[in-house]
Amino acid sequence: MRRDAENLEFHRAQERVGNVDGGPWIIRQFDKRLSTHAVGLDCYHLGQNVHKTKKLIFGEKSQLGEKWVGKVLHGVKHQGYERLWEDLLDLRKTTRGSKRKEVDRLINYVSDRRHMIRYPEFIAKGWQIGSGPMESQCRMLSDRVRGSGMRWDADNAEAVMALEAMEQSNQWPQYWKIAMLHNN
Repeated sequence: MRRDAENLEFHRAQERVGNVDGGPWIIRQFDKRLSTHAVGLDCYHLGQNVHKTKKLIFGEKSQLGEKWVGKVLHGVKHQGYERLWEDLLDLRKTTRGSKRKEVDRLINYVSDRRHMIRYPEFIAKGWQIGSGPMESQCRMLSDRVRGSGMRWDADNAEAVMALEAMEQSNQWPQYWKIAMLHNN
């Protein structure tokens, strides 16, 4: 990650933003290897956790549960972490036993990632709040390497994926500009 960031002169970007699934090891990698302006929690992964809680508290197909999910996700998207926190504490007041343990699990999940739940700020700045485009790109890159009849060792597979990523993200002009400066 650090090598690719250096090759792309990531440190020169005016806006260096990460959007991750919230896994602790990924957050540590960003902290150790990249100097970013912001790291956000992918809204899809937050939504997965909210839906898991809905299923365990309200039931799989509960209309009340769906309404709760809509309220919670709309609130966090437009009003941020504080709104989410209030909604979860309100739900906690109405639960007992194993249901309360599930609400506590979600409260702990969001609390550990509160610094990453910044959707209103990200939206205002035109930054992505979901990692869908990036995950789609990753899928496309791995499909490129796993094409019919293709065999690669790790180094060559990484090189082919880097070339394909540059092609898909229209980075060739920037790459050649940097390469020409380094060669002169």
